[in-house]
Amino acid sequence: MEFNKKIIATNFSWLLIEKFLKIFGIFAVNILLVPFLSISNYGLLNYGIAINLLIFAGVTSYRDNLLKLLSQDLKLGLDKIVGLTLFRLILIMLFYCLSTLLFENSEVFFIIFGAVVNLTDLPECYWQSQNKMNIPVISKVVVLVIFSILKIYSITVLKSFNTFCLFFFFENVTNTIVSYILLATKINLVKCISLYSFLDTFRFLNASKSLILSNTISVAYLKLDQIMIKQVLGEAVLGYYGLVININELVHAFPFILSTALAPSIFSSSNEDKLLQKFKSLLLNVSIIGLACVVLINILYPLVLYFLHQEWKNVFIMPIVSVGTFVLFQCYLVSKYLVFKGYLRQFLMRSLIATLFAITLNYFLMKHFGIIVCAITFTLNQIFVGLLSNYLLRDNKIFKIQIEAYSNLFKVNSYLDFKNTMLSLLKSRSII
Repeated sequence: MEFNKKIIATNFSWLLIEKFLKIFGIFAVNILLVPFLSISNYGLLNYGIAINLLIFAGVTSYRDNLLKLLSQDLKLGLDKIVGLTLFRLILIMLFYCLSTLLFENSEVFFIIFGAVVNLTDLPECYWQSQNKMNIPVISKVVVLVIFSILKIYSITVLKSFNTFCLFFFFENVTNTIVSYILLATKINLVKCISLYSFLDTFRFLNASKSLILSNTISVAYLKLDQIMIKQVLGEAVLGYYGLVININELVHAFPFILSTALAPSIFSSSNEDKLLQKFKSLLLNVSIIGLACVVLINILYPLVLYFLHQEWKNVFIMPIVSVGTFVLFQCYLVSKYLVFKGYLRQFLMRSLIATLFAITLNYFLMKHFGIIVCAITFTLNQIFVGLLSNYLLRDNKIFKIQIEAYSNLFKVNSYLDFKNTMLSLLKSRSII
């Protein structure tokens, strides 16, 4: 399948709309409800979401390989979607059976179980391979709006945190049901069901095991700090730290969506020199956007604290965490390149090192120095994972390109070129 700029821009636009609306919608709802939830309940909410994302990352890490397969062989890719669906349904039943032993808190259970029942990533891979992301995006935005209203109602009127978490769970269930109904309008899923497609799923998962383990660990080093804060320092402290992290995650949407939208073109590219040349310009532009976003959130954070009537004693956490966020802008794109080049083992090792570093440092120092240890660990890990680890690759061309992109941030011409690029895109309407 050919992937031209117009197709990439279309996918990017729809993914961008969905991601921004989802992140901003969830953030806005959660932030507006802080005074009603209390900072402790907000910490408990972040604790559940951290585990939710950890589980969801593990069960969806094969997405790039599935998208690659759909782009190359649609029929074989659809068989994998059906096989993976059956596999995930078995996981749902197993998790439910174990849940009574693992989670005593019903609110946390509803949030975490929402990740297990969320199967929307599988139909989305089909729509993305067909360059029709508008279909799943519109449905998810509608569901998001409906359940955002219900969650606000549950806290402001019913004053029930349990009901809020229950709506969080049913939002995921609704998205899953709707996504498969939409897929069934295009594909006869029943014809794809076979014992072979189910058994072959295990071969596909085995081929993706490095990516699954790596992505799970990648999320682990980002989210384990929140889990440890809850256990060591309590839910209220996690609430303050979660507020900082959530604001930073708002600006993660752009590099995440850009890297996801560009994945098909990366996989279909056969000329590495042209790919690296495009990457050089892309990393510079993304770094400029990242720098602007980081400056903006540092300016706005005190205003957020004032608006929410929260304590200012942890205001110094934001500048530390935002440095890691700046590095993360390049990290998303570089990760796609590493998958394309087949550096899965290196991808795994760097994530494992970062995870062990975070666990060790937080375990020994968090109790004595508080959440500043988590903030410093987060930033150091981003610098290592997103930049320094690429120097250790056998082919470290991407590291040199990253350094060049960062050094060009100090040149005025880079910002003039960025302005011209954005004006050109807007004029041609290629990103709308």
